[in-house]
Amino acid sequence: MSSAVVLFVTVFAPLGLCLAFPGAIQPMAIGAAMWALAVLLKVLVNSARPMARATRSGPAGAALAGVVSGVFELGAIYLIAVAGFLTASVANGLWTGIGASVAEIAYLISIGILRRNNPETHKQQLIWLRGARASRLVRHMFAIERFLATVLHVACRVLVLASVASGSVLPVAIALSFFVVVDGTATYGVVRGWNWCRSRTAQRFYAFLSVAAGAATAAAYWLTAAA
Repeated sequence: MSSAVVLFVTVFAPLGLCLAFPGAIQPMAIGAAMWALAVLLKVLVNSARPMARATRSGPAGAALAGVVSGVFELGAIYLIAVAGFLTASVANGLWTGIGASVAEIAYLISIGILRRNNPETHKQQLIWLRGARASRLVRHMFAIERFLATVLHVACRVLVLASVASGSVLPVAIALSFFVVVDGTATYGVVRGWNWCRSRTAQRFYAFLSVAAGAATAAAYWLTAAA
């Protein structure tokens, strides 16, 4: 990934949004901060030996990892909104989701830079190069995955804030279910050693991710429109 793309995604795009929509600064910052806090908590929980064993136990363990991910990421936004630091609105769901996505992209890029001289990183780069030569999907998988992840970040946070606004647990339960399915599937794939750069694997996973993103968006629209 070029330096220009890194700067655009992590600096210029968020800065442009903040300048165009000044009211987005606070919810985007909250979204980014809550995502970072959630990741820290997930690392602490997932590094515990019982959780590590459970995650490797199969589909149920992977689903548990999805539950942990959803509880921390969505729970942080829920508590902030209930405490009155964030207005429960569709707009704030959008901005907190974008903030979380920008923070995640910055984190992934930073990890890639820090590990660029790691032998395992070089091995993964070779695997990606072989897949990229054979598949345009693999060639652009980072951009595709980040776009779909952003849609899911936004939709799930809209659902969480809809729960706060309506007092109903249904929206947040739906949002949590998407985390269980999506993060659980990704965790299961890692445990099983899936080759994400294999064309057929990438096609199936990103088709699944597209369906999940579309369903989450439809659920968010339906529940907020009905409110």
